[in-house]
Amino acid sequence: MKKTLIASALLLATPTFAADWQTIHTEHFDVHFSKEHVDFAKSTATELEIVRTKVLEQQNRALDKTVGVVVFDLKRRYTMGLL
Repeated sequence: MKKTLIASALLLATPTFAADWQTIHTEHFDVHFSKEHVDFAKSTATELEIVRTKVLEQQNRALDKTVGVVVFDLKRRYTMGLL
């Protein structure tokens, strides 16, 4: 919950980028990303579901709620002076 709030605050703090954000919804994850990262976000969503399944098989545990994930290029945002 705290991480989702922090991610939301970051999105709201940079309104020039907020309009370009999209979300991929999987069974267990909501992957938020800007349109230039669509390919990385798709692979991230796939890998998250694979890892969740592996953890469930190996450790018999998994999160039971949908988890929000934010994909963005921190280095680019930092060099542009946005963070």
